[in-house]
Parts: sequence; C-alpha cells; structure tokens
Amino acid sequence: MGEKKETSSASATASEIKTLLNQANLPESADAIRLDRLRRIFAQLVENEELNLSNLHDKSNNLNNSNVKVKWNEFLRNRHRVYLSQLCDRIRHGRRSTLRTTMGVIASSPNINYPINGKVKSDTIDENPSMTLNHQLLHSMLCAIVHPFGESMMEDSVPKMESGDMNKWWHSSQQNAIGPTRENIIDLLDEEFIKPYKDVQYFLLLQLEKLANEMYRSENSLLSLDKIEGRKSSLQEQENDCRRKNFGQVAENLLRVLIRIQVPNSEDDLEANDLKDGTYSNYLFVSNISKENSLDDDDDIHDNDDNINNDEDDSDDDDYDEEEEQLNGKDQEPKRKKQRTTNIRPKSKSISKKPNFQTLSQHRRALQSAHLAVLRLPHLPPRALRRALQHIPTNILPHVSSPLRFADFCTRAYDVGGITGILALHGLFILMTKHGLEYPNFYSSLYKLVDTKAFHTKHRTRFFRLLSKCLTGSQMLPAYIVASFCKRLCRCALSAPPSGALFVLALTSNLLRKHAETACLIHRNGNGNSNVDITKNDSENPSTSGSSKIHKNTMGDPFDADTDDPSKSCAIESSLWELDALERHYHPAVSTMAKSVGREDPTKTPMHNLEEFLLHTYKSLFDTERKREKNKKIQVPLTFHEPKGLFVAEDVFANIFDVPVSST
Repeated sequence: MGEKKETSSASATASEIKTLLNQANLPESADAIRLDRLRRIFAQLVENEELNLSNLHDKSNNLNNSNVKVKWNEFLRNRHRVYLSQLCDRIRHGRRSTLRTTMGVIASSPNINYPINGKVKSDTIDENPSMTLNHQLLHSMLCAIVHPFGESMMEDSVPKMESGDMNKWWHSSQQNAIGPTRENIIDLLDEEFIKPYKDVQYFLLLQLEKLANEMYRSENSLLSLDKIEGRKSSLQEQENDCRRKNFGQVAENLLRVLIRIQVPNSEDDLEANDLKDGTYSNYLFVSNISKENSLDDDDDIHDNDDNINNDEDDSDDDDYDEEEEQLNGKDQEPKRKKQRTTNIRPKSKSISKKPNFQTLSQHRRALQSAHLAVLRLPHLPPRALRRALQHIPTNILPHVSSPLRFADFCTRAYDVGGITGILALHGLFILMTKHGLEYPNFYSSLYKLVDTKAFHTKHRTRFFRLLSKCLTGSQMLPAYIVASFCKRLCRCALSAPPSGALFVLALTSNLLRKHAETACLIHRNGNGNSNVDITKNDSENPSTSGSSKIHKNTMGDPFDADTDDPSKSCAIESSLWELDALERHYHPAVSTMAKSVGREDPTKTPMHNLEEFLLHTYKSLFDTERKREKNKKIQVPLTFHEPKGLFVAEDVFANIFDVPVSST
C-alpha cells in the first residue's frame, strides 16, 4: 500500500509539473504565480531527497537506490532544466518577480557535498553532508542577467538560452542586439541577494570570473578565425561590428554587477551570526565545520588559540632545524627528532579549517581575479572604462592581495588622456606612492592632461587634488618640470573660470616657494640675453619699422605651449608674464591674489591650503562678494536688477537682438 501511495503521489506531481511547464503564454502576473508554484514543488522534492541537483555523479550517490528512483530523479532533473530555461528567458526580459523567484530556487536547491573517506562506498558517506551554493544555478542566473534582450527584439525572434550552455548561446546570438541590464534588476539582486549573504558574494565572484574567461576565450577564437579566413565583405564587417558591440555591452553588464560586490573588511565580518532554526542571517548555507566551531565554549577557543600559536612557533623552529641540518650534516638528526617530540601539543578537535567562503584571504583573491578577468575583456565601452577607473582606487586596491596587477590597466587608461586619463591618475598615484610602482613617463603623461578642458570637466576637483599631491609631494622634482607645470597652468588660467584661476595661483605660489630654483620665472626681465631684437629685419620690411622700434626692449617668450613634453617646453627660460595679465582680471579675488604670487615672505606667509581653493565655485565666489561689509573701502559693483537687453538703449545694436514677446 505504501509503494502504491508513493507511486500515485509521484504520478500526480509529474502531471502537475508538466501542466505548469506547458502554460508558458500567460500574462505577467499569472506567469509569476505559475513559476512560484513550480519553485515550491521543486523545493519540496529537493527537501525530500527525490531531486538531486548536486554536481556529484548519480552512480556514487545512488548505489543502493532502485532503478525507479534513479529514473524518477533523472526525469525531475530534465523538467528542472526546462523550468530554469523559462526563468532565464524571463529574466532577460527584465522581470523582477522572476529574478526573485530564481533567487528562491537557488536558496532552496543547495549543492550537497558528501565527504567520502578513501574509495567510493555506500557505507562511507557521512550522514551530515555540507551544503553550499549550487554553482550551475548561479551561473545560469548570472548569464541571464548580463545578456538581456535589446529593446527592438521580440520574444519569439531570439534564441532560447539553455542553462549551463553559455558558449553555444553566445555563438548563436551574435547577430541579435543585446541591451544594457536594467538598473532595477541589479538593485534587486544587490539588496536581496548580494548584500545580505557572504557566501553569495564569494561564489558570485567566482562565477563572474568564470563567465568573463569564457567570453575572453570565445572572442579570441572568433578573432583568430577572422584572421585565417580573411573576411573583407561589407556584410561580414557589419556582422563583426554587431558582435563587438554585443560583446562590449555584455562586458559592461558584468562590470555593473561586479562593482556592487564589496569585500569584507575583517575576519569578524565573515563570522556566522544570529543562529535561528539552524540557519544564519548572513549566510544562505554554512558548512557543518563552521557550525561546530561557532558553538564551542569560549574557554576551549582560548585554549586552542594558545595551542595554535605554539604550533606555529614549533613549525618555525622545525624549518630552522632543517636548514641547520643541511649545513651541519646528519649529526644533528637525533637531537632534532627529540626536540620535535617534546614540542608537540595536542590539538583540539573542535578547531577545523574554515571553508573558502568564510576566509577573508579567499574573498580578496576572488575579488581580484574577478576584476582582472572582466577588465581584460576587449571592446569595453568608454563609459564602462571610466566607471571602473572611479571604482578601483577606493574599493579594490586597498583590499586585494596584489594591487600591482592592476598597473597595466591603469597605465593603458592613463596613456589614453582626456577624461579617461584624469580618472586613471588616482589609481596610478596610489600604486606609485603606496605600492612602489615605477612609471618613468608619469610626469610627461600628467603634463598632457593639463589643458583648458580640465577646468570644465565634472572631475576637475579630483584631478586638481591629485595634481597638487603629485607636484607638492616631493622636493626632488627637477626645476624644468616644476617650471613647465607652473607656466602651463598659468597659461590655462587666462581663459579658466575664476575658481580655477584661484587654484592655479595658489598652487603656483606654493611651488615657487618650495622650489627656490624656479624664482627666475618671477624675477626675469627683458634686459638680458633673452631679449629678442625685433628690429633686426626692419630694413627688409619698412612698413613695420615704426611699431618694431616701440617694442625693441620687450622680451620674447621661448615657452613652447604646443609641445606635450615638459623637457622641450623651455619653460625654465621663460617668465610668468601671465601673472601680470591676471592682475587685471575682472574678479577682484583673482586680481588680488595674482599680485601676491612671488612676493610672499617665506618666513611669515604660510603655504596656501589648496583644499580650500578646490571648493570654490561661481556661486561661492559671488556669495563671498555679496556678503562683504559695507564699510570696506573696496566695493565691487554688482548687478542686482535684471537687464532688459543685451545692449544699452544708446547702443546702435540695441534693438537688433531683442526677443519678441508673445501676446498671451
């Protein structure tokens, strides 16, 4: 009777699963209910050990099981693959409810690891196996998240993605548009799956690295095939462009998910806490080893710590003894064995090695490997590259074990120049100052970044802060480099906004006082060998002789503003005549400060605090002038009334640019 009841129950379950899987064309709300019902059915089957989704072979797991159970498990696994394919298909359409259901499937379908001693035998399997995240399910969900459908793609015109078969799907969908992953999908994944669980963070890093490596190998194979076949037709070039665009979009989606993962700061953050009903609030699955360790008494833990420290000391002594034996021969062997015997400490059984996802070093290693794998992908869009450059200095370099492995990525981005070079400067500066990176062309590349565009970018505050640290952090800079930067900054300040001009004047003042050999830029006059005899060719051009005699005693500027090499700019031979022009600036703060540069008393005047000048904006400068006390002698005229036109009434152009007012 019991077997008949089980058979009828299994038949009813199979019939319900088939019926639910065939009801695919439903409205979104009804479809969400259907998928959640399937999740509950499969979760109950996993809990009853009727469905085994682990990566172990069925022969080793079911040695004593009948053929009926093996076939039943195989049937359920096939149905589960179809169910997972439907989940991935809907995730690619951006359905948040399906993503939440998929996370529930992963939480209810762990990968069961049976510790086996020696050969595979049925009587050697532990009764309490450890459980971890199912890698295959996590990999399938991640593939669906980073490969969303484009806006112009219809559901029936795209290939279905089978779970665990990413390479075949990638080759078959090269001509289909892939869009960016929706921000609400990534937010949901982050809030409900990544942040709460430490083991999810670790295994998701592993799957991100795996997926990036699969994409890298796939793209390399396609590039090699293109070189061999020598494709040159316009249609094939169009297909290659579509493939590269899709590849870059997927790489950007991977990066957007990756930057949401934050590595723990210490081992304490990885400790399992809040035990309730055999589960923990910060782990989906915790191995039996970590559970036993967390339930030990405090006294045993302190005793075991002492034993561990003693064992570590003994291991160091043993290493020393081995080296001594190699030097002195085998005569020391009996003494060494005796010393080792006396230093043995009994280890407590409660102390065991933690799994990788509960070890800080493994988390940091996985974080580093995942970022390196994603950042080496070709066709990464510029916006994704800039996002990575902003994320790396503060969130990656302080936590990874080998920060210098990011040096190639930062230097390549730094050599690009422009906004990308400005953002790469931060990471490169950290690698040089804290990790000993040698970059001979650093100041030449930094010199290229100083232009008028840098004063108008939204990252100008970060750039100027790093620029000041690079120039004022060392007194060993050659005079020609300091002079080149001072000259170029002052030249850019002539057309920069007042806030940028004030920062340039403050930085130039600090550099001139810190490097006394550059004082010639201030004190050089036109009565020396540097004079340019403009009247030398007056006889050849008599029409300009009159004006040339007027400027006979003026000094020419040998500074080459077009070169990007500070060693060829000849700035040390020039002068900072730009300061004289800035003394006539329309803003009173700029004019006043320009008059003081180079005239400070080094014994009485302190260095300028550059951080204060970085905070200046148009609004802050205007508010400062507006709040001046009325009893001061210098009053800056400000316009408090809205002007009625571009020109005054008496001007000849007064009525030309007037905008007609509509009569409404």
